[in-house]
Amino acid sequence: MKKGNLFFTVLIIACIAFAVKNFSSDDGGSASGDYGYSINIDDTADIGYSMPEHRNMYNQLDSTEKSLYSELRKGIAAGNTTITVYTDDYDRSVEALYQAYDALYYDFPEFFWLNGGWRCNGEYAGIGYNMIIETGCYDYWQYTNDKDGYIEAALSEAKRIAAMADTLENDYEKAKFVHDYLVVNAEYDYVCLEEINQTVQRASSQQSHTIYGCLVNKVCVCDGYAKSFQLIMSMLGVDAEYVEGDAGGGHAWNYILLGGDEYWLDVTWDENELEDDNGNLLAPNGANYGYFCVTDNKLYETHTPDPTFKIPVCDSDEYNFFVYENSYLQSYDFEAFCNAVAEQKGAQIIHIRFASESALETAVDQIVYNGKYKQVPGLSDKNPQFYSNKNEIIMHIYLS
Repeated sequence: MKKGNLFFTVLIIACIAFAVKNFSSDDGGSASGDYGYSINIDDTADIGYSMPEHRNMYNQLDSTEKSLYSELRKGIAAGNTTITVYTDDYDRSVEALYQAYDALYYDFPEFFWLNGGWRCNGEYAGIGYNMIIETGCYDYWQYTNDKDGYIEAALSEAKRIAAMADTLENDYEKAKFVHDYLVVNAEYDYVCLEEINQTVQRASSQQSHTIYGCLVNKVCVCDGYAKSFQLIMSMLGVDAEYVEGDAGGGHAWNYILLGGDEYWLDVTWDENELEDDNGNLLAPNGANYGYFCVTDNKLYETHTPDPTFKIPVCDSDEYNFFVYENSYLQSYDFEAFCNAVAEQKGAQIIHIRFASESALETAVDQIVYNGKYKQVPGLSDKNPQFYSNKNEIIMHIYLS
């Protein structure tokens, strides 16, 4: 979601809930459904791509909720929209089902129709009950005739993007590729934002909160971006988790594990917004990197994660875009500036961050107003346009 906007609230509706304590589940084996991959039942096992060792919300559950999570996941992987689970504990039912369903929805962005909510009916079965759980029952997805087609289209696109990223040499480059691809190819859905508190919304507004909106429609809001990044990086074997919180309004973003350290990453806030005087995007194939692999110190200036989610400690800057690309300058130095430009050779927009506002001002004065850009290799034969962002202490150089 854009800065200062409200986040989509998922409505979970339960009719008759029955308990979950003792499950008739099989902890081994696998099932295959309509998703183009097989899924193992063990909660830390592979699901057809390299799944991280943990899932954010799964780790927040107790043993009863984890068991139900596994049953729901097993049924969904088998292509079922109605899942039956045996229980003999009524008192734990409502809490467990609410928690497990929510966790599954957040941990598996490919199960995007779960935001339609659930209903449950109970059938007496000797000394206990069979819980008959229907998924995606309310809101938009209940009335979608070709839900499987939506699922197939979204997963196919995610796999295509992952395959392109997988040709790159390391996880940093793969994450940057996916980040850039989403920024360049998906537009922010401002109409969805306007409809967010309306009772009646367009179908595309419902989809804009999902991977389908981002990857297929190419239009989404913050959770569509963040869930798509989460899914594609998981396909690449890189742990990238989904987080919600406040950033001047409800918002969603990610954290990612690179080189043994965690980093914050916000695809939505890295949209390229550089426009000409007519409102046209200057570099349609470019992205910004103000929130690509940042530390707690940077993120917490503008973002507050919801404590419901697992919150990592992000204190390394090794894989921060500006540090990794040698484009972070402690002070203005012409030779260092030239080297930073050279590091981003071939980019439509060159980004250089300074350690202080005074260093940025000196660079603008020397490079732009005194015309020293004409002496910078890679700029001297161009007609560059310069933009300085004092809030982020970044110089953006657009190359026509």
